[in-house]
Amino acid sequence: MIRIAEAPFDPAAELAAFCAGRTDVGGIAVFVGRVRDHDGREPILAMTL
Repeated sequence: MIRIAEAPFDPAAELAAFCAGRTDVGGIAVFVGRVRDHDGREPILAMTL
């Protein structure tokens, strides 16, 4: 699941909701970060995951 959001959120609450009632979930990796609006020279126009 990939979601891009502008509003603040609670990563622990998101993980709890994702795992709630499930027994098929194994390892989970989470990246929480920000995308800069420039790379020092050029504006950032897109982000690829």
